[in-house]
Amino acid sequence: MSEAINNRDKTRQPRRSAEVRKKERAQNFEKLAARRVTTIIEALRKLGNLANKGNYEYDPDDVEIIFKAIEGEKDRVKRLFRSTGDDIANFDLPAARMNYRRERK
Repeated sequence: MSEAINNRDKTRQPRRSAEVRKKERAQNFEKLAARRVTTIIEALRKLGNLANKGNYEYDPDDVEIIFKAIEGEKDRVKRLFRSTGDDIANFDLPAARMNYRRERK
């Protein structure tokens, strides 16, 4: 039995210091943040393609609604970096349009 315990001890990785773990977490953050910000920028550029009136027809109120939703989510995510988060919501243009029109009255 003691031989099994000794073999297990030999295969264990040495414990990393708190400083090393902190550095690894910071590197992971930087790597993921770069990828995710790039994805967001690409998505915004694709959204910008919808501004082409030669290909799309849209109501200016819908544009306001879309950007209000984006800004609201941006603000929510920004707050996450200061505290714990809320639930994730899916954007629904028809529902947002109804809320927007209700607010304007």
